[in-house]
Amino acid sequence: MKNDAPVTLALLGAGTRGEFDLGYFMEKLRKKIRYTAVAETNPLRRETFVKRFKIPEKNVFKDWRDLVDKPDVADAVLNCLPSSIHYESTISALNNGYHVLLEKPMAHNPKECIKLVKEAKKYDRILAVCLENRYNKIYQETQKILNSGAIGHLYNIICAENIGLSFHFANSYVRGIHRSDSFMMAKGIHDLDLFVWFTQALPKKTSSFGELSYFKKENAPEGAPERCADGCPHSKNCKFNALRLYYEPGQPQIPISLILKSQTLRSFIDYFTNPRFRTLASVIVSDIKKPNILKALKEGSYGKCVFHSNNSAIDHQITNITFENDITCTFALNSFSLVWERKLDLHGVEGEIYTKDFTGELEVRKYNPASVKKQKIRYSGLHHGGGDEFMLLDFARAVKSGTDEGLMIKAENCLEAHLLGFAAEESRLIGKIIDFSEFKQRAEKLAENLY
Repeated sequence: MKNDAPVTLALLGAGTRGEFDLGYFMEKLRKKIRYTAVAETNPLRRETFVKRFKIPEKNVFKDWRDLVDKPDVADAVLNCLPSSIHYESTISALNNGYHVLLEKPMAHNPKECIKLVKEAKKYDRILAVCLENRYNKIYQETQKILNSGAIGHLYNIICAENIGLSFHFANSYVRGIHRSDSFMMAKGIHDLDLFVWFTQALPKKTSSFGELSYFKKENAPEGAPERCADGCPHSKNCKFNALRLYYEPGQPQIPISLILKSQTLRSFIDYFTNPRFRTLASVIVSDIKKPNILKALKEGSYGKCVFHSNNSAIDHQITNITFENDITCTFALNSFSLVWERKLDLHGVEGEIYTKDFTGELEVRKYNPASVKKQKIRYSGLHHGGGDEFMLLDFARAVKSGTDEGLMIKAENCLEAHLLGFAAEESRLIGKIIDFSEFKQRAEKLAENLY
């Protein structure tokens, strides 16, 4: 590869994540990293992607298998397929000589996660996982403070990931692609990865409790139909009205005072200059014309009443974790909140760090002498906090150099968080405390029998 040539990516699955979220940065960074191929089953999404990124006809595929069987369409693969086929598709890409940037979670069970890491090493391929929070400025600064010794030995972590009830949770975990997924692995994996990164320690034990309590049919208002477009008598006052959220006008209900207080200048510019950033409809259709949106709401899952959505993802969960070095952690996943915001507090023997990512608050409190130091780190709400850009650049650097040395999100670094997530889910389902070492050993034995 020439030193000045951009790293090329083949996209598996041209849905919202690959085409819209990361696609924004692929256009911005095209001199360093760019799309050259795509595999997408949906003809409308495939056509939109091909046109937007000027993909040559020879590099356009309906099936991901046909793409990865051709070893020369790109330097690496970006795997944004449904997580249920992450393992099969990533194994195939690695075996066919591709480096892979894989969306989280790595796979649907711990043995497959372990096998993926081993396969990447076996074929000497770079395998990275899209856990972009390691690159977000507020957590980069938090890690810097921890490494400086400013709060001394870390003993306790308290984290609450508040998802945003009518915006993010109802959109992704009731109506959307994660409605049947593990809440912990689809969303909580980001937090678990931060815990492992900050502590630099192995988990020891975990316990977890959680339920699907609210978003089920018995809580539907009387007379609520299957779909919001079917003439719901409660549409005027319903905060989950799909027509209002996706169609008229299709914007999340977030107070302007919070937005002005927290968001980056880039977020404001993108919001006003790109119509796709101004509507939640971008999640369900790539072409946001009104007839396309209405058709999707009448036929797809996003138009269903949130109480009739056949969803199984739980809507609140609490997890306790003990790490080596006597570190304890309490972690809450919560759908019942106004905005999507992570509150992460780190308590050490010399001081504390308090963060709120959406509102961009970082505060360091020292015990002796008593002091408080505050920082404002603006959040890029339209772009996963801003970490996506630096994640792509770091992956491109690794591919160009041919080594994952220094790559923060290499799969090996992300494995413990995945195993911890699966262990927490096992605890929730069977009602017992899980010994992490024993759980990992079990998973490793099962991985040995995978092909």
